[in-house]
Amino acid sequence: MKWITVLVCLWLVLTGAQAYNDARCTERGGRCQYTSSACDGGSYVRNLCGGPYNRRCCVSSGWGWDWGWGCSKKVKDLACELFSPDGDRIAAKRHPSGQKDNAYPYNNLRDVCNGGKASRSSYRCSSQCHAPGGSTCLSPKMLKYLVDLKNSGKIWINELAGACHSCTSRHYSGLAVDLHKFPGHYQRYMKACTDAGGWALEERNHVHCQFYDTPHPNWEG
Repeated sequence: MKWITVLVCLWLVLTGAQAYNDARCTERGGRCQYTSSACDGGSYVRNLCGGPYNRRCCVSSGWGWDWGWGCSKKVKDLACELFSPDGDRIAAKRHPSGQKDNAYPYNNLRDVCNGGKASRSSYRCSSQCHAPGGSTCLSPKMLKYLVDLKNSGKIWINELAGACHSCTSRHYSGLAVDLHKFPGHYQRYMKACTDAGGWALEERNHVHCQFYDTPHPNWEG
């Protein structure tokens, strides 16, 4: 019996295989895999798989874990405050990449305001990363940040939950926004982001602001 155990351990070492506890994912009908692989027909859910941070549960979009609950009233109301009547004037109806889907910022705000969720894109943007598809609610902190910016001056939202970003981007959890870098305005975006408890980054043509409130499928906020 001992030699069998030795052989199994040797095989694990030689193949690099590891035994993870994936029960929380598999009992929900998902499969654990690294986020460098596409989650075809669904989306990744965190904290259900063993192993490193980038090993997550790929759950079908037909299952209610990520899509079965609506967003909270607070999130809906904030989205409506942004969208009505200013959606056309503050949010893009296209991706900078030219990719066509339902995950434009305008669509994200419209759908959440209407009681739904913000769609995510589903396409590969690099050899490592793939936008996960599916949908998510939007962070109430992020939406409040955007409402305050809109009420105090000019903004244009380049991306919310859509497009393809880094493999572990907070855009996919509804925690990040990209704002067009208007001269004379972007410094205000960055300071307001920090003041609201977020983290801001000045990039080539936009300001990225992300938040750290814990994502939840219906964003009780």
